[in-house]
Amino acid sequence: MLKIYGVSVSAHTRKAILVAQEKEIPYELIRVIPLTPPPDWRRVSPLGLIPVLQEDGFTLPDSSAICAYLDRRYPNHPLYPQEPKEFARALRLEEFVDGGLAPHVLRGLLMQRVV
Repeated sequence: MLKIYGVSVSAHTRKAILVAQEKEIPYELIRVIPLTPPPDWRRVSPLGLIPVLQEDGFTLPDSSAICAYLDRRYPNHPLYPQEPKEFARALRLEEFVDGGLAPHVLRGLLMQRVV
């Protein structure tokens, strides 16, 4: 069974969960809190971040990589555009949100004000 390591309060973990749900993939959410990870966490997530996917001996960190993998691995209900230019635009938008906005919104606002 597909395993997603992370916590549901993480936007990046929720992104992976949402893709699994939209594609009707059974999964198990295994709670990993990045501030207090398991002892060998850096072995599965070199940057120490969540989420991490594990399936059939395959381990993959990074929410964007996980989403792209799930979309290709389970082609029912495709989420990414098939046309190459539109696919590239979707990846760019995803990277902009994850890499451009998230550090300011999640780390700057959420971590300082909420967590």
